[in-house]
Amino acid sequence: MSLYRIVLMEAHELLRKALKRVLDEDPDLEVIGDMGNGNELFEFLEISKLEPNMVIVDLFAPTLHGVRDLRRVKLLHSEVRVLVMSLFENQEYLHEVLSNGADGYLIKKEANTQLFPAIARIREGGIYIPAPLCGKVV
Repeated sequence: MSLYRIVLMEAHELLRKALKRVLDEDPDLEVIGDMGNGNELFEFLEISKLEPNMVIVDLFAPTLHGVRDLRRVKLLHSEVRVLVMSLFENQEYLHEVLSNGADGYLIKKEANTQLFPAIARIREGGIYIPAPLCGKVV
């Protein structure tokens, strides 16, 4: 299996560095970029020669305009998969991000146990929906 290239965009540096460290432990994954805001993410996506397979984004990061920018990610790299991370266990946010091109929604408090299952599900072509919100999706 080839390396699955991931770009992290998380506003909180400590969490971003921890996520990078955890992801780097998986020999099938490669973090090719990590940044703290939407401007840095789009600069990376526009000028980088590295082709990410997945972008993991903090929904409420600075200079990221929520779901509107999810569409922009898909315009820049239509094949890239998007996993949105959020503090909020919120059905409306889930519906909004999935309707705008995200491939999954990960509640941050579940990242310790669900990060790798979410990535695997999306990598296989599926959609990741956290268990607390599964029964609420219409």
